[in-house]
Amino acid sequence: MRVRTASHFFIGTLRWWLVGSVAVINAILVMVFIAGHQTWLNGALCAGMAILMGSVMAFGIGAHFTRRLKVIQSLNATLEQRVAGRTYQLECTNKELAAFSYSVSHDLRAPLRAIDGFSGFLEEGYGEKLDEEGRRLLSIIRANTRKMDRLITDLLALSRATQNELNYTTLDMRALVEAIYDEVVPEEIRRQFKFTLGALPAVRGDAVLLRQVWVNLISNAIKYTSKSPVKEIEIGGFIKGAEVVYYIKDTGVGFNPDYAGKLFGAFQRLHKAEDFEGSGIGLAIVQRIIRRHEGQVWAEGAENAGATFSFSIPVMLSGTPS
Repeated sequence: MRVRTASHFFIGTLRWWLVGSVAVINAILVMVFIAGHQTWLNGALCAGMAILMGSVMAFGIGAHFTRRLKVIQSLNATLEQRVAGRTYQLECTNKELAAFSYSVSHDLRAPLRAIDGFSGFLEEGYGEKLDEEGRRLLSIIRANTRKMDRLITDLLALSRATQNELNYTTLDMRALVEAIYDEVVPEEIRRQFKFTLGALPAVRGDAVLLRQVWVNLISNAIKYTSKSPVKEIEIGGFIKGAEVVYYIKDTGVGFNPDYAGKLFGAFQRLHKAEDFEGSGIGLAIVQRIIRRHEGQVWAEGAENAGATFSFSIPVMLSGTPS
């Protein structure tokens, strides 16, 4: 409606300009004939013709402008329809993912818990009647059911990191990291580590999701440094341009930098499962969460020389990224 009104106003203005130009030409001609000067007549005629031609050209430009506006209006309507269609498809996909998450959390976990429970009864009630090989096989069954349960838990966490709506609030990152470190790391393990906590600028973000980021990163640092002779972890942050950058640095086993791109893929592992347990989803969750905050995550390191994981979040002026 706004575009159509503007075009009508433009055409109306040109129409009145054309009528006014003709009136000016007539007035000039009357004045010249009254004065009786031929030179003035020629000059007035030239001026009048110039005004008339300019008016005609302007009128043509206005008509062309109106056609263009109609084309743009039609394209906008088509674009709105396409956006609405894509939005509907995205909503359907999210509903399907939610249904899948419910199925995973209930339908798949139920038989796993049954296997773990009955194998536990078998081990307790009939373990003495089994030979060494039988007890070994039974322990493998229980270990793998627990591993599958952890994998399902991590998959659900990955799904929630993608689906849940972001609730922005101002976060005291230093207080958050201190609380997570004391909560995640047992006291006997904390005594083995040198933990350095530097400046951590406040940021606006989703408290639940960013807490998950730090839980995963701190847990990884502890895990991959646990076998190193020097156990040190450093966490800090700084403001760089329009972003806040945070990092966690350890003295652990590190990784081959040639495969750094695989670190954040789901089920990607650069170390053997028997050396370091895990599902290979933790860093994928970190990447999903940081990307939802319109930030970036990256890693630097070398084999047997530690690793540094960093992520950035845009400086926020309101509840949404600037």
